[in-house]
Amino acid sequence: MKPHFRRAAPKVFVLLMGTNNLGMESPDRPQDVARAIIGAAETLSRRHPQSKILVLEIPPSGYEPATALRQSIQEINALLGKAKLPTQTSLVPLYASFVDEADR
Repeated sequence: MKPHFRRAAPKVFVLLMGTNNLGMESPDRPQDVARAIIGAAETLSRRHPQSKILVLEIPPSGYEPATALRQSIQEINALLGKAKLPTQTSLVPLYASFVDEADR
């Protein structure tokens, strides 16, 4: 007899995606990373319409504020801020909490 498992019904999903896509030798384009994050939120929304989805901005990486990596992160976060996310989805502003005013 097969065991009966109930389908999980999480109340909240927290998505922190994209950092690894930017740290490669040949990083993904910011538009592609943002599209993947939005796609993940949309998929979760369809599969779990009763759940809240928190999409976290990508936090800064590296020590220097003017690097290509930081610029890509800021571009992705800006794209996420402009995106039409599913109704139960919220974008959590994270980046600014990790940098000084001068590094924004």
